[in-house]
Amino acid sequence: MSLSPWLSSVSPPLDLAQGGFRPRRSALDQALCLHELIQSYYRRSHRFPVVAFLDIKSAYDTVDRRVIWDALSRSGASSPFLSLLVHLFDDVSVSVLVSNHSSSAFSPATGVLQGPVLSPHLYINTLPALLRQVAAPATHLVPSSGSADAGMVPVNSLLFADDVAVIGSAKSVKEMLKLCEDHSLSLGYRWNPLKCAVLNHPTSSSSSSGSTHLSLYGTPLPLVDKFVYLGMPFVKTGLSAASVLPLRSPGVLQLMGILNKIGVNRQGFSLLLCARIYATFVRPKFEYGLAISKFTATQVKEIERLEDRCLRMMVGGHATSSTTIIKHMTTLPSMHHRIDVLTTRFCLHSS
Repeated sequence: MSLSPWLSSVSPPLDLAQGGFRPRRSALDQALCLHELIQSYYRRSHRFPVVAFLDIKSAYDTVDRRVIWDALSRSGASSPFLSLLVHLFDDVSVSVLVSNHSSSAFSPATGVLQGPVLSPHLYINTLPALLRQVAAPATHLVPSSGSADAGMVPVNSLLFADDVAVIGSAKSVKEMLKLCEDHSLSLGYRWNPLKCAVLNHPTSSSSSSGSTHLSLYGTPLPLVDKFVYLGMPFVKTGLSAASVLPLRSPGVLQLMGILNKIGVNRQGFSLLLCARIYATFVRPKFEYGLAISKFTATQVKEIERLEDRCLRMMVGGHATSSTTIIKHMTTLPSMHHRIDVLTTRFCLHSS
C-alpha cells in the first residue's frame, strides 16, 4: 500500500508559488516563471527587479516535525493516518557506521528522514506560512495572479521544493528577508547566508545601497551579476541564453572524455552503439534548458560545434573533420533541429 497518494489528498493545497511536487511541472517551468516575472516587473516599472536567491541550511534535518503534524491535522488528516505518520518519523533510531564501527543509537529530535518518498511531501507543509508572510511587502509593480472573484495574489516569490527566490525593489526585498529570517527563527531552521545571492542590487549609488543593505542574521548576502537557479543561468534581465553553453560545455566534454576511454571510440563499441550512448548520456547534459532559451544564429552554431567535437572524439576525427557522414549513418539530427523539437515538446507539455 502506498501512502503518497493518501498524504497528497490530506495535505494543505500547494501555494501558487510552489513549483515542486506538482504534476506536469518541471524545474524548467519554474525557471521560465522567474524569467517572466522579471520581464513583467520591468514592463511595469521600466527597471529590473532585485532578486534574492535563498538557501536553507540542512533543510530536511532542521524542520520541526510538530509544525508538520499540526498542518496535517488542520487540513483534515484522520487521526489513525496521522498517528501512523507520527510513529514512522518520530519513533526512529539512527546509528552512524564508519569504518565498520557503529555508533550508539540515537533519536533525531528534529527533521524528516532523508530518502523516504514521503519526506518531501511532509517537508513542504512547513513552507506555506513563509509564502504568506513574504507576500505582505508586495507592491503594485509585482505581477499578480488569480481572479476578480477570488482576489488577486501578488507573486513576489517562487519556490521549487526548498529553492527560494524573492523579487521586488531593494526595499521590499529587504523587508522580505527580515520576514524570512523571522520565519526561520520561529520554526527552528536556518538560512545559509553564504550560499544565498542577490542579483541586480543597486550598488551604484552609495546612498541607496546603504539604506537597502541586504543580510540574514546580520551576515551580508553576496552580490552577483549572474546566478544559476534550477540549473539555468540568470542575469538581471532574466534567463541568459549566452551563458548556457559555457555553463554546460566543461561537464559535457569531461563526460565524453570518460566514455571515450571506456569504449565509446572506433576501437571499442560499434558506431551505432557509440551514437546511442552519446544520445542517451551526453547530449541531454547540454540539451537541458535549450527549450526555454532564445538563441541567436551564432549561439546555435556554437552548440552545433560542441556536438561536432563530441562526435569527433567518438570516431577519432581531427579538429576540423566533417561530421555530416557520421550524423547520416547514425541518424543523429542537427542541434538546430533538436532545439526545435525540444521547444515544441515543451510547449505541448505546458499547454
